[in-house]
Amino acid sequence: TLHTATWRSTLPPLLCSPVCGLQPAVTPRILNGQASQPGRWPWQVSLRYGGTHICGGSVITNSWVLTAAQCVLPFLNQFDLELWEVLLGMHVLQGENPGMVRSRVRRLIPHEKYNKSTMENNIALIELEQPVPYGHLIQPVCLPKSGHTFQLNGTCYVSGWGAVAISLEVPLVGPRKCGCLYSLPSQLSGQPVNVTDAMICAGFQEGGSGADSGGPLVCEESGLWFQAGVSNFKEGCGHTNRPGIFTLVSAYQNWITDKVDKAPFMNQTNPPGPQADEPTCTDLVGKGSE
Repeated sequence: TLHTATWRSTLPPLLCSPVCGLQPAVTPRILNGQASQPGRWPWQVSLRYGGTHICGGSVITNSWVLTAAQCVLPFLNQFDLELWEVLLGMHVLQGENPGMVRSRVRRLIPHEKYNKSTMENNIALIELEQPVPYGHLIQPVCLPKSGHTFQLNGTCYVSGWGAVAISLEVPLVGPRKCGCLYSLPSQLSGQPVNVTDAMICAGFQEGGSGADSGGPLVCEESGLWFQAGVSNFKEGCGHTNRPGIFTLVSAYQNWITDKVDKAPFMNQTNPPGPQADEPTCTDLVGKGSE
């Protein structure tokens, strides 16, 4: 007997076979700052040097990982690739990880114009020694094309590592408001931060974003997850007027595609109408210092 069924897709139009941004492992909603379930963020990786976790990163193809230049450059003088490992599909930072894949590193490529003082161009690529197999614990994240704008105050997530993989829901902050916040006093002293067009901010005025260096800031659009940013730096977790600053991935489309074959830059629809990005933030000072 021939049985028929109706198939309904929740994917964007004209996208029948997505190659990125999917979460094959079905998981319940994760509470902020709580441990993520295995496979919740299948592109999240742990970068290891000499067996020690140093940074986060994200799978963008089966041969390439995206991370921050600040994670790679401190080790370039030693440049012993044998000491590098990328751990994919893991859930527990120390202990048993069924389904985890260990990969050696073929190449480390920090951005040639990375500026340690200003943290501009804080982005790097890592080529794996061999392509890794995809599965419910390992998937690539989608990348936004140049010029794409994410919805301000929209819901996005940062993920990183405690004893286990953790994630936190964070709002996006406009560049003008973010720059204004970084011009305000904080519990920590330091040089003023220039928030450039190649950066994106996310987190809370009360401070920080909870992201690991090199880890991804991801936002969901039309059923797919896109990496909006690479965790750049923050002035300490929980400090007033200091949301997290991330390297804006869409600003580096050409730099990435010059090096990565079939990098998953996908078409998206920009938010309708102008977005409110206040150039001043004096009304926020009281809230942040309560």
